[in-house]
Amino acid sequence: MKNLSLPYREEGKGYNRLVLRTVGIIFTILGLLPGSIAPDHRWLLGFQWAAFAIFAYMLAEGLEKANFRGLYFGRLAFFAAITEAPYNLFVGGTINNPFYQSVMFTLLIGYVMILGVDFIKKQFNNMIITFAAMVAFTLLGDYLITELRCQFANYGMYIIMIFYVFRHVRYGRIFATISIIYIAFYVSTISLTTIKISGIQHIISPQSFALVGMLFTRFYSGERGPNNLGIRYASYLFYPVALLLLYFMKKLGVSI
Repeated sequence: MKNLSLPYREEGKGYNRLVLRTVGIIFTILGLLPGSIAPDHRWLLGFQWAAFAIFAYMLAEGLEKANFRGLYFGRLAFFAAITEAPYNLFVGGTINNPFYQSVMFTLLIGYVMILGVDFIKKQFNNMIITFAAMVAFTLLGDYLITELRCQFANYGMYIIMIFYVFRHVRYGRIFATISIIYIAFYVSTISLTTIKISGIQHIISPQSFALVGMLFTRFYSGERGPNNLGIRYASYLFYPVALLLLYFMKKLGVSI
C-alpha cells in the first residue's frame, strides 16, 4: 500500500537528502541577491521562502531520523550563533544588531517546539492531548520567533508545524499543500513584489514560492545520500559564508 504521508514518496525513488539540501542552498543564495548585488530583482526574494519550505521539511524529517536529537539541537544552536554576525552585517551593516535574527534561529525555535509536541505525543499517546500540545507549542514558537524578530516571523512556525503534523497523516500532502496555499495568499495581501515577463509587470507574493519548495520535497526519496562530516558541516556553513561574500561584494560595488 502506498505511503500517503507528506510528501508522498517511495523509498529509493527520487533524489536523496544531499540533493534536496543542495536545492535549498541554491534557493537561499538566489533569495539573498536582492538584498545585496541584485536590488532591482526583488522577485528573487521569493526563493528565500522556497528554501525555507525545504529546510522546514528537512527539520521535521530530521526529528524522526536523527539518532541523537541533542546533538542535532546543538548543531543548530551553534550555527545559529555563528551566523548572527554575518547576518547583522548583511541586513544592517553592523555586527551588533539585536533587533533581527537569522532564519537559523527560526529553525532552532521550530525544532524545539516540534520536539515538545513529539515528547507529549509519545508520553500520553492521546489524540486530544497531542492536539492541545501542538496548538500550545505552535503559539509559543510563533510568539518567540516574532518577539525575537527572527526571519519568517508569524508564518515560519506554522510552516514547520505543518510539515511535522502532516508527515504521517493520510492524505497529508494534500492538507499541507492547502495550508501552505492559505498562508501564502493571506501573506500576499501584506507583501507583494513584481516580476517583468515579456515586458509585462506581474504582481506576485514572495511567500507563494514556498509552494516551489514543496514541489521539490515531493521527489525526495527518503535516502540520506553522502553524509560525511565535511558535507554535513558545509551545509550549515554555506549560509554565513554566503552572507559575508555578498555583503563584501555589495560594498565593493558589484551589481547584476
